[in-house]
Amino acid sequence: SFGQAVLSHWDAEYPDRRLRAVVQAWNSRSLQLTRRLGFEDADELTVIQGDRPAAYRIIIKCPRREGD
Repeated sequence: SFGQAVLSHWDAEYPDRRLRAVVQAWNSRSLQLTRRLGFEDADELTVIQGDRPAAYRIIIKCPRREGD
């Protein structure tokens, strides 16, 4: 419910802006939560952290359209 409250505020303040989040690819719990909140997969990014590759999922939530 906290996440939904934050997103409701975002939608009220910035109705025409999309929201982007970055979540580590292994974090299925966080990815599941963001998908339930209406985010969709956009891309994957792999970076080197401490000499090891780390994969991230880039997810976005697009503005609501009329009728949504």
